[in-house]
Amino acid sequence: MKTILYNAVSIDGFIAGKDDDTDWVSEQDWEFFEKLAQEKGVLIYGARTYFDIGLVDGTLPIPDVLNVVMTSRNGQPHKDVEFFNGSPQDCLKILEEQGFDEVVLAGGGELNASFYAEGVIDEAILSVHPIYLGEGVRLFGDLRQPVKFDLRKTEEIPNVLVRQYYKL
Repeated sequence: MKTILYNAVSIDGFIAGKDDDTDWVSEQDWEFFEKLAQEKGVLIYGARTYFDIGLVDGTLPIPDVLNVVMTSRNGQPHKDVEFFNGSPQDCLKILEEQGFDEVVLAGGGELNASFYAEGVIDEAILSVHPIYLGEGVRLFGDLRQPVKFDLRKTEEIPNVLVRQYYKL
């Protein structure tokens, strides 16, 4: 099972601004994110990302994709959403048993850190937007240790962002 971490990030390393704001993420990046999720067929994210951001602004769930929300909270049933309360490894094992061989992990920061801590992130795609937020949600939440990324490729979308592809 291959796990691809995907996040839009500010130049100072935040995946969401103060009060979980993501209004700064470009339309081109949302389109790429949706296409990647549809290509892989499954998307994993946490409760805050789903309940407090995605449902509020209408960006989640991604249609025709299995949206897995890692949470102990209960949510409204939806044909494209499953709620899972367990470890990252257990989640990936179940998804693999369902026939998936690649998944997209889309945060938030604490969930990204838990997947990293269990050693199950294989690659990362970071869309770096030219904005300094100053505060917000960090890529790996409160993780206070170095994380080594091996840069494989970059793509520039002029005047919008630089997309960076890494192996972890």
